[in-house]
Amino acid sequence: MVDSTGSTVLDRALGGGLPEDRTILVTGGPGTGKSTLGMQFLQTGLENGENCLFVSTEQTGDEIRASFDPFSFDLDHDALTITSVHARRGKTLEDDEPVLTLQTFNDGPTLDDEYAAPFEPQYIVEELSSYGPVDRVVLDSVSGLSAMGEDYDTYRRAVFDLVRLFNDEFGATAILTAEQSEATGSVEGEQSIAASDAVQFNTHGVIRLWRENVQGDYHRFVEVMKMRGVNHDTRVFELDFGDDGLRTYPRVRT
Repeated sequence: MVDSTGSTVLDRALGGGLPEDRTILVTGGPGTGKSTLGMQFLQTGLENGENCLFVSTEQTGDEIRASFDPFSFDLDHDALTITSVHARRGKTLEDDEPVLTLQTFNDGPTLDDEYAAPFEPQYIVEELSSYGPVDRVVLDSVSGLSAMGEDYDTYRRAVFDLVRLFNDEFGATAILTAEQSEATGSVEGEQSIAASDAVQFNTHGVIRLWRENVQGDYHRFVEVMKMRGVNHDTRVFELDFGDDGLRTYPRVRT
């Protein structure tokens, strides 16, 4: 069984759509369409009568609405939940000095009026577990969670816990977006790691988006790099934006 991405051409390249109850990594640089593809995937689920969850790690509610304003996505749909988890320095019950803590949309502590939970995998999983079960999940982006692991292996195990939550406990098909393979800098002064390198080993497949300068104009492209157990199309496709999200078509050679 597969779940449609909302793009006929991309679905065809995938052999019908994203494998059901699996997690797919969508990676690329800023402005390549990762978030739009994720929301398009959820919108398709809403139109099919499914329950959907969008988790942001980098944007406020107003910023999410502004970024999707050019599209016809129904962000107020009764079956769509939009939430946020991100890191911010604050106080916990265990630490005397400010540390990275788990925050939500309103930038408020997640335990009570003064204290917050540490920005650690077990608390992030616990926070998100309350939103299941759902049919489709987008976490945008997993790069924003890279500070929850002190090293590559810790972070990779933490992402695996999220994948297991979405696929096994929620019974959902999930998309994780991530910046392309490079260090993501720091979060509130804490060094982070290259998220897409760690995440790709925990996911069922990888879709890459990027931009190229073609004769003075920037063009966007997409390719399916990996999809376990699927004889997927390996060609590069070009894409642009329409009211309903990403439109994909075979790359035009010059």
